[in-house]
Amino acid sequence: MKNKAPGKTLLQTVGIVVIVLGVVSFFGAVSSIMLGNTIQSQGLSEEMRAAFEMTGTAIPSASEMFVAGVLSAVQSVLYIVAGVVGVKFCNRVEKGKLCMILGFCMVGLWAIDGAYGAVQGSFNLISMLISAIFPVLYTWGAMKNKDAAGDGQS
Repeated sequence: MKNKAPGKTLLQTVGIVVIVLGVVSFFGAVSSIMLGNTIQSQGLSEEMRAAFEMTGTAIPSASEMFVAGVLSAVQSVLYIVAGVVGVKFCNRVEKGKLCMILGFCMVGLWAIDGAYGAVQGSFNLISMLISAIFPVLYTWGAMKNKDAAGDGQS
């Protein structure tokens, strides 16, 4: 008898969203790494300096851009992998534990990203709360499926 997957809708819907977010974020990560390399090799152009000054943002160092880019790339790849796994296994309660582990990894990277932002002086509470929505919803859907798998084994 096949167990009903109570977290199917959450895993499937959020999985699709995090795949899209992961792909878009990956391009941002690559551009951060490229900007870091440009800063290191050539420095910033006057136009870029003016853009940073207009926004009131501190001019980042090459190493800050590289670390931010790598952290973002890792997070992007995790989002893509978790999204694909969530969509593929959304209806299989026996895969709830795998999805839950991926969800906790997304939440963990969210926390690391927030800590890095706080250390760099760019922490934004509202942004952090908004960026927690999809990892938390994904993990919740995975937990619902994992719990259903445990109920079916009793």
